[in-house]
Amino acid sequence: MGNDSLQLNNMRKFYPAYLSYQYNNLISVGSVYVDNNTRCAFSNYADHSHMTTSAPGDGIIAYFPEKLQTLNERTGYAKMSGTSFSAPFVTRILALILAKNPSLTPSALKTILRDNLSVTPTAPNSVRYLKSLNELQLYLCQ
Repeated sequence: MGNDSLQLNNMRKFYPAYLSYQYNNLISVGSVYVDNNTRCAFSNYADHSHMTTSAPGDGIIAYFPEKLQTLNERTGYAKMSGTSFSAPFVTRILALILAKNPSLTPSALKTILRDNLSVTPTAPNSVRYLKSLNELQLYLCQ
C-alpha cells in the first residue's frame, strides 16, 4: 500500500495498490501496530475493495547488512517499519493455505484470506487485519 499515510480511495495511478482496480486477485497489504492492531500512522489505507488486509509492520526485526550498521551495533539485524514488512506475513499465510490445497485459484485464496480477517473500528476507517496465527492454523487443520 505504501508508507505515505495517504487515503487512496480516490487516487488513481498510485502503484501498486492502483492495480487492484484492474486485477481482482491482487492482494494489497497495509500495516498495523503489533500491540493493538490499529493502522500504523505511516501506512496508506483505502476502502476494503482496494485494500485487502493489514498485517504487523511496525518494529519488525529483520536482516540488515552489518556493514551498513554502526560499529557498536553490528548484529546483522535491525528493527524496521513499513508495509514492505507487512506483506511477508500475508504471503506466509497464503503459502501455508496453498500448501494444504495446491489446486486453489488466486481468487479462492483471496476469498479465504478475506473470510479470515478481523475488523477493528478505528478512525478514519476500519482496519482489516489478519486474525491471530492460531485461528488461521485452525482453518488450515480443517
